[in-house]
Amino acid sequence: MSGILQAVGLAKDYDGIQALRWDADSRFDAAAGEIHAVVGENGAGKSTFMAILAGLVNPSAGRITLAGADYAPSSAAESRLLGVEIVLQEPGLIGALTITENFFLGRSADTRLGYVRRRRGAALVRAALSDIAPHVSSTALASSLSLEDQKLVEIARAIHFEPKVLLVDEMSACLSRPALDKLFQTLRRLSESGTAVLYISHYLEEVKELCDRVTVFRDGRLITTLPTSEVDERQLASLMVGRDYQSSLYRDDSSANRSDRTVLAVAGLTIPGEYEDVSLEVSRGEILGIGGLIGCGSDALARTLFGAMHARSGSMTLNGEPYAPHSPRQAIARGVAYVPPDRDREGLLLRAPIGLNVTLATLPRLAKAGLYSGRGEASLVGPLIAELSIRCRSETELPLTLSGGNRQKVVLAKWLLTEPDLLILHNPTRGIDVRAKAEIYRLVDELAAKGMAIVLISDELPELIGMSDRILMMRRGAISHETIRDLAPTEDELIAYMV
Repeated sequence: MSGILQAVGLAKDYDGIQALRWDADSRFDAAAGEIHAVVGENGAGKSTFMAILAGLVNPSAGRITLAGADYAPSSAAESRLLGVEIVLQEPGLIGALTITENFFLGRSADTRLGYVRRRRGAALVRAALSDIAPHVSSTALASSLSLEDQKLVEIARAIHFEPKVLLVDEMSACLSRPALDKLFQTLRRLSESGTAVLYISHYLEEVKELCDRVTVFRDGRLITTLPTSEVDERQLASLMVGRDYQSSLYRDDSSANRSDRTVLAVAGLTIPGEYEDVSLEVSRGEILGIGGLIGCGSDALARTLFGAMHARSGSMTLNGEPYAPHSPRQAIARGVAYVPPDRDREGLLLRAPIGLNVTLATLPRLAKAGLYSGRGEASLVGPLIAELSIRCRSETELPLTLSGGNRQKVVLAKWLLTEPDLLILHNPTRGIDVRAKAEIYRLVDELAAKGMAIVLISDELPELIGMSDRILMMRRGAISHETIRDLAPTEDELIAYMV
């Protein structure tokens, strides 16, 4: 493998705030034909580094070379012409355009009067999608696709233009495991053809599985670059935060907590095609973990508990009273809160102030004569911002400007303001860094200690094992196994009940 991209001594200032502040001799080197991970906490400088490489922002200092020549693109279009493509974490397709139109938007390849020759363009798109997303039609509107399929289309588009360097910025959080496997296969083939792939991920197990080398950022600095074969996940986490955070990530007790007061009881709950004959209980102060593969039924079960889906048969009680919510509003009124798996699409109004987001679920209680003035909002939101360590300038800031971990804390703050009896958490630490994970786990532990009943649905087995008092595994819509914290279940044991 030969070096294709080098960056030395980079710095980037935003109004006096240093997003990147490498030492003058700090050097990043990506080789042709390798998959190179870039890791670090939110705010470590990873995305700023990627934005510089993609021509989205200009560095304040430093030098970059691409294939031996100076590289300083002034726009994303120029970076693409020079051979650098980027796939961002946020959706990158225009919903009102077809997949073919999105593929060639702003590109000059094979165009006439600015428009792609329709027949040839569609054929090129079908060929580009054939490996990673063959089920997606070239004539479909982007808005008709799931977020997962949109991201696969973006990868196919980037690869179609045969980049020297492909930048992939934290996209695995929105992919199922089968789609993630396809992505990994595609990226490996691309690297074998000579492209350098730079891959940002908060999932350190992915870094170990996929990448050849890993570069660690911390506080805007480049800390080190290592072969992934020479470092484990705990060492990477320690390099990212400057100390051994992983050792104190989860609860340190080994016995299950369970009181005599049942908060939620479910008996024989069934939605045909989703889940069947599910029965469970969760008590005051207990963390009930639910695990399984994508499609195991846990997602539909969570939405049923929150009133967003409705069971065909079975029954529920909440605090000893019959419970059959016909809507999330009814569930909230009964003291149930739900943190969804996609915080940006389901949990937040990204372009509304933090203060409004936090008070959304309590507006009926705060409004007078049906009107909400916002008066007193700061006194309600400010203490939650402090309690959850939400890193923002004020409650008037937009969630759009926050890191993933801080966005998730805003979602949690919204539900804590409702003072729920039952809190349902669905993949609550997906796509956030190790420090934010530790802070959220600490909060969950404290809420349980105060008596809140918590249902934790997670795709991450270490999270389930580390945080739960009891664990229910689901497979094909049914509960396949139950275990307790006292028995110290292992990942291998739980996997046997997932597949």
